Amino acid sequence: MTETTNPKLSDSIKKLGYAHNSHIRLYGELLQLVSDPIVEGEKIVFVEGMELKSRRVKRLRIPLPVVMMAQRSLRTSNAR
Repeated sequence: MTETTNPKLSDSIKKLGYAHNSHIRLYGELLQLVSDPIVEGEKIVFVEGMELKSRRVKRLRIPLPVVMMAQRSLRTSNAR
């Protein structure tokens, strides 16, 4: 599922490293992302990732500071 209600926010979060096929550490777990960011609200963004150890796929919320950083980036680029 890659639906998004805010494609610009999704793109901004992808630029921060939360894009499909990226490897990240989130909440103490090493993950390979199997989806792009899924925006469900102004500050609610999820990503689906596969745990590298167990190969289990789960949906995790992207930390709010990351979402806020992406929103600030959008506001800055729109102000130019």
